Amino acid sequence: MGTVNSILTNFTAGEISPRVYGRVDLAKYANGARELTNVTVLPQGGARKRGGTLNVSNVRANNPDAILVPFVFSTEQAYMLEFGPGYIRFFKDRGLIFDRSNAITGISKGATTTVTIAAGHTLVNGDHVIIAGVTGMVEINNREFTVANKTATTFELAGINSTNYTTYIGGGTSYHVYEVATAFTASDIAAMNFTQSADTLFLFNDQWPIALLKRLTHSSWTLETGNVEEGPFLDMNTDEANTVSIDVASGNGIMTFSKPTLKASHLGALFRIWEKANGSTFGYATWAPGAVVTVSDGSFWEYKGNVYYVVSGGGQEMSSTASYPTHTKGTVEVFYGKTGGIAQMRYEHSGYCVVQITNVVDTQNANVEIVKNRTPYTAYATRSSYQWQEGAWSDERGYPKTGTFHEQRLVAANTEFQPTTLWGSMLDAYLKFKDGDKDDESYHYTISSDQVDAVKHMSTTKRLVINATSGEYIVAASNANEAISPTNIKISRETSFGIADVKPVRAGPAILFAQRKGKNTNPSRRLRELVYNFQTDSYTAPDLTILSEHITHPGIVQGAYVASPDLMIWYARTDGHIAAMTYERDQQVVGWHHHFVGGNGAVKHCASIPGGEGDELWLIVERYIDGGWKRHIEVGMQGLLDGAPLEDAFFLDNALLYDGPPATIISGLWHLNNELVSVLADGVPLYDLAVSNGIIELQVPASKVLIGYRFKSRIKTLHVEAGAQGGTAQGQIGRVFEIIARLQNSVGGTFGSEGQLANGKLDPIPYRSADEPLATPVPMFSGDRVLPFDGEWDRDRYIVIEHDEPLPFTLTALVIGQRVAG
Repeated sequence: MGTVNSILTNFTAGEISPRVYGRVDLAKYANGARELTNVTVLPQGGARKRGGTLNVSNVRANNPDAILVPFVFSTEQAYMLEFGPGYIRFFKDRGLIFDRSNAITGISKGATTTVTIAAGHTLVNGDHVIIAGVTGMVEINNREFTVANKTATTFELAGINSTNYTTYIGGGTSYHVYEVATAFTASDIAAMNFTQSADTLFLFNDQWPIALLKRLTHSSWTLETGNVEEGPFLDMNTDEANTVSIDVASGNGIMTFSKPTLKASHLGALFRIWEKANGSTFGYATWAPGAVVTVSDGSFWEYKGNVYYVVSGGGQEMSSTASYPTHTKGTVEVFYGKTGGIAQMRYEHSGYCVVQITNVVDTQNANVEIVKNRTPYTAYATRSSYQWQEGAWSDERGYPKTGTFHEQRLVAANTEFQPTTLWGSMLDAYLKFKDGDKDDESYHYTISSDQVDAVKHMSTTKRLVINATSGEYIVAASNANEAISPTNIKISRETSFGIADVKPVRAGPAILFAQRKGKNTNPSRRLRELVYNFQTDSYTAPDLTILSEHITHPGIVQGAYVASPDLMIWYARTDGHIAAMTYERDQQVVGWHHHFVGGNGAVKHCASIPGGEGDELWLIVERYIDGGWKRHIEVGMQGLLDGAPLEDAFFLDNALLYDGPPATIISGLWHLNNELVSVLADGVPLYDLAVSNGIIELQVPASKVLIGYRFKSRIKTLHVEAGAQGGTAQGQIGRVFEIIARLQNSVGGTFGSEGQLANGKLDPIPYRSADEPLATPVPMFSGDRVLPFDGEWDRDRYIVIEHDEPLPFTLTALVIGQRVAG
């Protein structure tokens, strides 16, 4: 029998899968844990209890289809948007945005609660307001209400019976929640993709045209349909018997096809009609100074692809010193004649016109507006042209499902008709899709594959990355130092995994994507890292869950990237828990940890934006509260900033903070109504306080009070491998007799064996000395705590550390002393 000591110096491998429990030969085994619940892996190696969550707002009407969408103009101007069926709401600095407020002068008490605004108001029935600052009837503070039965100076709080509330004394303000009304349905929102350019958020869905959400001011936003110009278009019609004509040269008219071509779903579609070509030209005389030709009134001329019409001034022969028509708009005087003739030449078009259908009459006729150029001569009136193109985006052909910005272009992809095609806009003109062979004109490309590999998502790095249904592609110019252009584009398939219906996350030079599991709609269990490999001069996609494949069970549905204070990726799971990964590739840190939120909450959505003290993780959380299912928007907090006092600790979920004069009555807690909550009052934990009518009462006044749900953090080590006289300690009978926990700024916690955990008899970690009064906060401790360990003789020896207090805890190392037989 021998005594051996081992040290667990870090947790950078994260929570290890049961499939790896036998791989003690792996270097990462020594840096892993059997369980890391509600603790984060620090890049430096330690395991820290995660911070709590701040309650920001209710989800509007507890809508089950609401999602969070980040809007980041800059690190200083970052918003979180709540998209729900029919509405968008806006958050900044961890609060709702209001566009106006009114001073309250009275509130009635009874079965109907009426608010009086003596100065008048502009609210309408159905508006949402937050009321704050009321004295007396504190039960309505910090709550959201719906306006009903409004008059010029009053409105009712819909559904509120205030009979048992305290009588109103005075004060208070009504804040109007700013919203933008939309036509988006639940299914629209679920399928929506988005990308951003400065003050404009581009929204994509295959059922409607690209939509633009624009920020005008902090509390003024507009939602409009993007006015896509000059395309894109499908390939040229090849049926020479199916011709088209337009009965007007400009403005509004009727477009007629010779064969049935149109459907009702072509309403709003673009068509491009070309001059009927004659060889390489449009069949017109070429403007060529010195040619032996007479320039007549009413004649058409072509120069550099543009067509011009001589309105007047014709009749002379072309001079060798004639000027060239170069204008692309209106009528201009052009010198041309041998005897000084000057012609009034009108720009007609560049060989084509673009029309938009305003009404479908039948399968061959439609009312149209000519939106670009004039009708080509060969398609005007009684003439017709078989050279026409249908718009690629319409109700008939579908709209792009996804998009991103790359190399100063908007790149959109995947319509129902062309799921493998991507389109790049003109340079610096995100809604213009005029194609051609010039470098600044738009381009399109269709992926060639052995199956229909629909584009699901696109991300921009040094290359354009495409995640498709069954593979990953890189889009680039032929030379690494060149930009993509209509004549310089190539797409290469790099890997063949395919993406699930989870938006990929860009983390530095890598794209992290959830690999499909069978169908793309199935919840994903595997996260891959698409990154360039210099040795092979290609992209690879290693599995980031290879050592922790269990952590994403039963599947991940939404991801959020948090770059600071520590780089972590957070994924909401289908069971309402979170799988998170500390990701510092430069330091070889890829460590997974598992989280759940207090109050039996289920995380339904997550997103992130920059915040004042680092990036912020935002959540939509569902809980059963006060007799019904409630959804709240919450923000993950850091817990305790370095150097901050203990009373600043934030380790409760769905929590609110009171920070003011010492008080015993804390109101505004309706999101926790009829719940038992935990409290941190001036650094002292209190448990199982009841919330009634949105109020808790303390026995001792406190000036800084945090109220919310507590949650349990747990660290469980792997089977310790420290060697034995006979070789390995694995499978040998042994006993842990002591551990030394190296802590940083910690208070609280319990420890013990797995048997003690099962029996609910973990031992407390001692902090307070005998001479410290019990009513004062326990000071934070940094250093080594030597803890006698009541371990049993067993072949399986695990160390368990738990923490369920609203206090900080960080474990930086663990020394384990054990006696091993053999």
